[in-house]
Amino acid sequence: MDNRLKIVLFGIGVLLLIVFYFGCKRQKMYNEVKEKLDILNFEHGQAIAEVIKERNEKGELIAKATSIVFENEQLAKQLKDERLKKLRTKVEFQTETIYDTILMNIHDTIIIENGVEIAKRTFEHKTDWIKIKGEVHDSIVNIKELAIHDSLDVQVGYEKDGWFKKKNVVVIKSKNPNSDLQNIQPYEFKEKKKWHERDGWKIGATSILTILIMWQLSN
Repeated sequence: MDNRLKIVLFGIGVLLLIVFYFGCKRQKMYNEVKEKLDILNFEHGQAIAEVIKERNEKGELIAKATSIVFENEQLAKQLKDERLKKLRTKVEFQTETIYDTILMNIHDTIIIENGVEIAKRTFEHKTDWIKIKGEVHDSIVNIKELAIHDSLDVQVGYEKDGWFKKKNVVVIKSKNPNSDLQNIQPYEFKEKKKWHERDGWKIGATSILTILIMWQLSN
């Protein structure tokens, strides 16, 4: 094999090794900066999920939100419940239930306590989603019981995002037609890739292997 060709191949191999080394170093710096930005964005509430809301024919509210993906162990530990060993997905949301008008009948009753007749005015309203009852005394309304019910269904999964991509989404269904879902923030925490799972070393190893094969074939 010509010595000049050997020198060229050797130089290419050295150059690939240098590119591979600085590529790994740059990737490490990028990951460190990304971790700090993840925490900063989360603490300042700048991580906003894309949310789409709609109601079906039953009046149930269905909200779909794109998950915010983090690859940050420190942030996951900060948000994890102490009973969990590892945090994979966290969904934060609030519900608000508003009833514009509730019509109730007032019932006049007479009860006897210690031989004394007492006039009482009571009201009660009950549906699948709300229960309210109480008493009226002169100009005072005394609510003795108020219960608002809801049934929430939370599903976390993937959705197609183009031909070859997918995104993490969470779908929340509120069955109470008077309820609204607010401030939905779904977070997805991915484990850091091990060194053997990253693409940089694979490219470098493939390049070196190619040079070695060419070297062997040329001898």
